[in-house]
Amino acid sequence: MTNLPEPLPPEAAYRAVDPDSLGFDTTDDVDPLTNGLGQSSAIEAISFGTAIAQDGYNLFAFGDPGVGRHTLIKAYLTEQAAGRPAPEDWCYVNNFDDSQKPEAIAFPSGSARVFSVDMEKFVEDLRVAIPAAFDSEDYRERRQSIEAEINERQETEFQALHEQATKSGAALVRTPMGFAIAPVANGKVVEPAAFQALPEKEQESIRENVAELEKKLEDIVRRIPGWRKELAEKIHELNREVTAFAATHLIETLKQQYKLLPETVDWLERVRSDIIDNAEMFWRAVTETETPQMPMEFVESPYERYRINVIVDNQGRTHAPVVTADHPTFSKLFGRIEHQSRFGNLMTDYRMIRGGCLHEANGGFLVIDGRELLMQPMAWEKLKRVLKTRRLEIESIGEAMGYSGLSTLEPETIPLDVKVILIGDRMLYYMMAALDPDVARLFKVAVDFDESFERTRESEELFARFIAGLINRENLRPMDASGVARLIEHASRLIEDSRRLSLDVGRIRDLIFEADHYAAAARRKII
Repeated sequence: MTNLPEPLPPEAAYRAVDPDSLGFDTTDDVDPLTNGLGQSSAIEAISFGTAIAQDGYNLFAFGDPGVGRHTLIKAYLTEQAAGRPAPEDWCYVNNFDDSQKPEAIAFPSGSARVFSVDMEKFVEDLRVAIPAAFDSEDYRERRQSIEAEINERQETEFQALHEQATKSGAALVRTPMGFAIAPVANGKVVEPAAFQALPEKEQESIRENVAELEKKLEDIVRRIPGWRKELAEKIHELNREVTAFAATHLIETLKQQYKLLPETVDWLERVRSDIIDNAEMFWRAVTETETPQMPMEFVESPYERYRINVIVDNQGRTHAPVVTADHPTFSKLFGRIEHQSRFGNLMTDYRMIRGGCLHEANGGFLVIDGRELLMQPMAWEKLKRVLKTRRLEIESIGEAMGYSGLSTLEPETIPLDVKVILIGDRMLYYMMAALDPDVARLFKVAVDFDESFERTRESEELFARFIAGLINRENLRPMDASGVARLIEHASRLIEDSRRLSLDVGRIRDLIFEADHYAAAARRKII
């Protein structure tokens, strides 16, 4: 006869906990547990993954929902981030050589916003200085002097021709078509009929004189565009000199203020050069007025090109960032380029570039829900690419997919130094690892969260400390020993094993919330 297993005695099926054996009256008497309950292997993996600096050692944390994956990871990352310095700020500025390719400039933590404010003040000061320079008495006198010099040269030439024509019996006359030479008699222009009545010899003499004078007139007329060009060049140089005078002292003040940042100083020098090179644009902005065809609110101010677009601002931050991407869409992770409608067309520039979660987390940690990530088009592929290249490029999802649509920008890429932590369940991890070899290359640290741990006298004490810590964090009423004992028994029931305790933190926490609610309804101070 087959030997049947021994019947299970009731005391083995259910292990009760004696409240007196716990050694405390309420959780106020217990030293609260601050790290993960029963997750020593997960904590060891997190510690290793966050400490190693080599590429590819990002983390993939997996386990059943409710075991405290997010809570433990965020708590540990926050602790790690506190010991690391705040990362650099980043901003985009105008590329004066190619406006379609904005430049990225790094600043010490918290400095980009200060520089942006300084540039705002610079722009406002420039708005006052340049119009004032063009409206000055000195500028008007110098411009009038240049115009008078060229006009006088032109008038001298025409006067000399007029005198010569007078001596030759002709006159320089102005017609609707320009200047012309005509024969005169008794101080009046000879009419064609009267000219034909003159003797042939006299006609021939007049024609010769007129032909010679017309050659000289043609020579003068040919030189008029040259004089006009010379006038324009001299006024252009004057405008450059005036704008340089108005802008240089403002730029030099900023360059001195940021002399320890060579990249910033270099860009400021290019700002100065751009202002001088576009002197005519500033002159037109001062002299042109609004027209019905072009209202002033639709005219782009030339001063706007010197403003700063801060996309990463760590002002007030004292340590490395810990960022959670709650909704990891393509644009929220990697940034976007916005567009604005102008005259029926969608336009953009460097001021419409917006950063994403990776920009915010650069220099620190980024936590992403793996399942949410895979549900977003192109987000997983783009994440792999930026982790491989260690460069952060802002593009539209259409460009990432190879489609050409709106005319857009090509912002300079930014160096990426971030530790990414994906969180998912066990099935998701093994499925991704089996189907995508990049998971093993880019997420080399697997953080496996246990669903339960062995039930011993020591683990029951740890469980009590865990409950005390949870109650402290959530500002709940203290729980007496009988309540803790019942929770320990319930943790075994959840895992369906009297020899183990469940690590389903979510269900245990919910039960404590409900108990606290009933205690409040009964007006009790202790659960």
